[in-house]
Amino acid sequence: QTGWDALTLYMWGDVNNLNGGWPGMSVTGTWNHDGVNWKYFDMGAANSGLNENLIFSNNGSSQLGDFNYTIDHDVYLHITTSGVEEIQP
Repeated sequence: QTGWDALTLYMWGDVNNLNGGWPGMSVTGTWNHDGVNWKYFDMGAANSGLNENLIFSNNGSSQLGDFNYTIDHDVYLHITTSGVEEIQP
């Protein structure tokens, strides 16, 4: 819910540039659950256990602060222009 043209995800931490250099990867796809459309990023099963800092941006321009995440479960996030908040699915 950012209104951004292109949501991207950059990661740094245990492995810097895990999903490519700045501004990171584009949205992998969308998923509709109970009438709500979710955008998702696939971190890759091989990366399980890594601790990464996630930076969401508008394709490198406007960006949000780091969100720390260990890749070991699905995480649901509410992303706005003012921040990132984990929510229960």
